[in-house]
Amino acid sequence: MPDDLHPADEALLRQKPMLTLAAAKKVISAAEDEALKQGFPVVIAVVDDGGNLLCLHRLDNAQFGSVDVAIGKARSAVAFKRPTKEWEDSLAAGQQRVLRLPGVLPSEGGVPLTWKGHIVGAIGVSGVKAFQDGQIARTGKAALHDRSEYVELPSPELPIVHNPVFMLDRRHAPRFTTR
Repeated sequence: MPDDLHPADEALLRQKPMLTLAAAKKVISAAEDEALKQGFPVVIAVVDDGGNLLCLHRLDNAQFGSVDVAIGKARSAVAFKRPTKEWEDSLAAGQQRVLRLPGVLPSEGGVPLTWKGHIVGAIGVSGVKAFQDGQIARTGKAALHDRSEYVELPSPELPIVHNPVFMLDRRHAPRFTTR
């Protein structure tokens, strides 16, 4: 414990594993090997647990439009702590409201990266069919060899949300209401 921390402060702070550049390169290398083996021209992105880009590979002949999509899939996976396939499945089941959630990219290919039960980042892959992107992303994730999977959150039953409108009420402080 650092000298400047009082023992009572120990409960206020937590330690967590952090995805390093070396680990991101290992994940990308495994995903790239799978993509090359399959002949898939893809873009592979790895972000940390805050959604910040750590590493990106754009394979030969990969479309440049897949750069932002791969990063978006990785950010969506880490932001919501679930594979982007879950959002794709929700959309396929008719839950179109997922399209209105900020940061959601409902297309398979984004997978959280875990270490010792903690989400440390995510991988996003784009460039071929969504299920093929997912296959490559899962291969990259497996390179971390984390056997203690994070606890998957149940897919939320999303409530129907109407457009919130900011209303001023003369009797009370400003509040939100729906139409």
